[in-house]
Amino acid sequence: MNFNQYSKIQKKRIDSYLHVYMSKIKNTSTNKLLFSTSVLDQIDEFVVRGKSIRGILTLLSAELFGYKDKNTALIGASALEMIHSSLLIHDDIMDNDLLRRGKPSVFSQYALLAKQHKINSPYFSKSMGISVGNCALLLGIQLLNKLKNYELTNYILQEIFATNIAQMQDVFFGEKKDCPTEKEIEEIYLYKTARYTFSLPLITGATLAGVNDHTKQKLGLLGEYIGILFQLQDDNIGLYSNVVQSGKQVGSDVINNKKTLLHILLEQHLSDNEKQELNTIYGNNNITEKHIALIRKLNDKYHINQKIEEKKEELKILAGNIVTDLTIIDSYKKILSELIEYISSRLG
Repeated sequence: MNFNQYSKIQKKRIDSYLHVYMSKIKNTSTNKLLFSTSVLDQIDEFVVRGKSIRGILTLLSAELFGYKDKNTALIGASALEMIHSSLLIHDDIMDNDLLRRGKPSVFSQYALLAKQHKINSPYFSKSMGISVGNCALLLGIQLLNKLKNYELTNYILQEIFATNIAQMQDVFFGEKKDCPTEKEIEEIYLYKTARYTFSLPLITGATLAGVNDHTKQKLGLLGEYIGILFQLQDDNIGLYSNVVQSGKQVGSDVINNKKTLLHILLEQHLSDNEKQELNTIYGNNNITEKHIALIRKLNDKYHINQKIEEKKEELKILAGNIVTDLTIIDSYKKILSELIEYISSRLG
């Protein structure tokens, strides 16, 4: 079985569990408030729309080390996916992204409701979206409680806390005119993406399986390498993919003046005139395909993509070395190796 086949099987299991979980909540709830049912339906639809990579890696990690309680592993995997959905809902509000996973983002869906009821407040849709995100977060924590594992739950929440702090740092740098250092950007990549998306689920599954601390440290480092690789590719997708491939608004990183490594490396090579021109593009809500084409052209001119590819190759080697060193059967090593290749070359 390859990584793609494994992922499809496990995603179906996670989606099914989450749907049953949400249905039970809807059927047993005594809450009769106006939005109590529609919010649950909205979350139910949203949470299964993604790739479920965190949940899949939780199940894979537990399986790697022989964990037999598949239901408990499934609860942990589903909890991470639910919490992740809550963060995505809030992230779209912060970035004012109108698309998520190829469909209108959660908060933007409330624009129609506002129009129907002649609500003119500029804060209405975002306020509603924040509330939906809060509900998803609480549902995720409720799932964590089902694990009845205080130490693991505490670890998960600590990692998610660090993710939110990294998000604050990302927002802060996005609003500043001057560029942060490469080290500062890599810190954001580490805590906002790498540890949260890869180290966390790998360690969660291994913890359920009772793995020793030394092995969990290896998995944490593996997750960091894969996660930074993931983010570098994500930056490429944001600039070079179309909306069908990425499921997000083209150029959203540019609109939000995201200080990606692509952005930082390019800034280091620009002439004064080029910097001045790009300063009118980054953070501009009215960018066009012409603006995106200019950034792509400058990336080519200064070989920025080549530098990014070199970093990606270094990370692939480091991650591959850890996979080789893990005491697991070869078929699982093959799945992990395929995961590294997929992360490096994905288009969306």
